[in-house]
Amino acid sequence: MNNRAYALITGIFVLALGAAIIAAAIWLTGTRVATKPYIIATTGSVAGLAPHSTVFFRGLAAGRVDSVRFDARDPRRILIRIEVDAGIPVTRDAYAVFRLQGLTGASLLDLETTGTSRELLATSAQSPAYIPLHASLLDELGTSAPQLMGQLQTLIGALNQLLNTDNRAHVARLLAQADAASAALVKLENDLDAETRRLPALTGQMQATLAQLDKLTANLDQLSVTARATGEQVNAETLPRLNATLSRIAAASDQIRRLADSLRKNPQQVLSGPQSPPPGPGEPGYKGPSP
Repeated sequence: MNNRAYALITGIFVLALGAAIIAAAIWLTGTRVATKPYIIATTGSVAGLAPHSTVFFRGLAAGRVDSVRFDARDPRRILIRIEVDAGIPVTRDAYAVFRLQGLTGASLLDLETTGTSRELLATSAQSPAYIPLHASLLDELGTSAPQLMGQLQTLIGALNQLLNTDNRAHVARLLAQADAASAALVKLENDLDAETRRLPALTGQMQATLAQLDKLTANLDQLSVTARATGEQVNAETLPRLNATLSRIAAASDQIRRLADSLRKNPQQVLSGPQSPPPGPGEPGYKGPSP
């Protein structure tokens, strides 16, 4: 009984799985997307590229690789036929580039455009259009690898020559001088910082000095005004009085001088008094001039 039940269950499972496979095949056949064929020709290696590999257009999945074969007319060339979704706008400036997929070693095809054309690239199943293949970054590195190695060897030789004993000593001296210059620069920066911190105090002292100068200037202006007023007063009052006093002193001096002359001529007049002057014309005792 158990064996019959197990066989029945197994048969039902196989029938259901077969029906599912048939339904999936019918669904996939009925929903096939319309595509356009293109040919990519190359004389280089296509390692890692296989039929059904994904084709990308500007980073989006756009189709698949249909076949990879040698060109019957030129065995040096490999022809890669791709099928791209009909709705993808492949323009006349499109080109293909190989791209490695992660660490698996599989290659993918990327379709890119230069942006110089908006005209669609005409193609058909009978005459597929050709899309040029550009070298990838790995291809360029592989091509330039010998030249790069030569340049690297030249650089290593130059470095070995540069780092000989004499040059190492010279570099050490340069580094020591650079350290000294850096230390001097740090000291200069510290000095500048100290002087900068002193600037507020110096500014306060300068402002106080300027205030004192302003006060002294005001005092000098006031003194100048006072001196000017004093000078005017001296000119108007003191000098006339001084002139009158000097005049009186001069008159008194003249009288004293005449008195001294009289005493020198007649010293007895100190006892008898001054001699009367001779009578003038018309006065008693006047004698006129002798004929």
